[in-house]
Amino acid sequence: MRVSAHSYVEVGGRYDDPDVQGYRLVLNRDGAWKLQHYVADALSSGRIPNFNGDVWHPVKLRFFQDTVSAYVDGREIASHKAQTQSTTGRCFIGGDYKLNMFDNIKVVELKEPEVLIPSKNMTAVVPSTYSGCDASKMFDGDENTHWLSKENTPFPANVDVDLGAPYKVGKMSYKPAPSWDYPIKKYRLYSSGDGQDYTLLHTGEFNVRDFQTKFIWFAPVIARYVRLEIIEVANMKKGQAVVSELCFYGTRTGENPGAKDQITSAELARYSKLNPATFKLDVPNAKTGHPASNICDDSDTSYWITDGDASFPVNVTVDMGDVHEISVFSYTGTGGPGNVREYKLYGSMDGKTYAEVHSGKFGLDWKSRHVKIPETKARYIRFQILKVASVSEAVPTAAGEANIADLSFYTTHK
Repeated sequence: MRVSAHSYVEVGGRYDDPDVQGYRLVLNRDGAWKLQHYVADALSSGRIPNFNGDVWHPVKLRFFQDTVSAYVDGREIASHKAQTQSTTGRCFIGGDYKLNMFDNIKVVELKEPEVLIPSKNMTAVVPSTYSGCDASKMFDGDENTHWLSKENTPFPANVDVDLGAPYKVGKMSYKPAPSWDYPIKKYRLYSSGDGQDYTLLHTGEFNVRDFQTKFIWFAPVIARYVRLEIIEVANMKKGQAVVSELCFYGTRTGENPGAKDQITSAELARYSKLNPATFKLDVPNAKTGHPASNICDDSDTSYWITDGDASFPVNVTVDMGDVHEISVFSYTGTGGPGNVREYKLYGSMDGKTYAEVHSGKFGLDWKSRHVKIPETKARYIRFQILKVASVSEAVPTAAGEANIADLSFYTTHK
């Protein structure tokens, strides 16, 4: 959004009718803002420092179950429990009659971000601990207890959480301690498979004027370790940070988060295909004339085949060269014996820790299948072949040769 002189813009949702006008975030040219509900005045309000209405600003309202959150420039400025039971209604944008500008308008369905990861096996390494306020208090389910760092803790400071096992994690919640004036203000979130090499997931800033639970959504990623880097707290003079509860949401390695239906070639056009030129493959021995490079060569007339009977399951591991958010993969078989019939798909950030993201079955024909999977942030994809077509082609079998004509991967980003 861009805001004209002496003007304002607004974005809203859960608008049912003129008597149930839902919620709206109103943003003025000078950076003053307020989050409103139709039965109340302002749920909260404030002013964004050094706001420039002449440049574009991403503005977002997020409605998830009973929580309404407002964002400007990627930073959460307000979050509230919903004022009514209603979770439906229309979305809208608006302003006064001046020349305000809107672009890249999106309405995205928010689905349940998997399940709460059990906290009983979680541990954390923290920069320091005030007596009686150790790190375990962040995972005890009690909002009346908390972890508190010692005074004069240098920032940035890292809270490194071990989830206890690899998960496909896509959401975190943070509860400040209401009676303390050291809530986290600015932060970064990272993930790791081994606790050594970390990848940035999200950068943000919390509203420190309320003590409600804060939720962070990010592209699901396979990880065992999550790092919360505390850049700044509300009261920097004393140099202490406090966390009442940290919770994470995801699915455990080996759990199937739900197979997605295959999509048509027309639907595939909405996704962007990754260039296989940067791919590196790790596969079992290939038969002469049918190398691994045939798997991702954008051709369904050449194919890879194992050198003799394979040892099942057969792992075909693709290093994509960089981290991508994968939403769709395509498989083309050769038809006949060795054609993949049953498989699992795994993802990894580091090539060491893998988590299952999808499992499925294919028919006997050789045509390409385009399979939509839960959006997965990974650098490495492992296509695990469980069963192939038998010589008689009557039933799937875990014996004989395995072959692939083509594997392709797609992101949602055009």
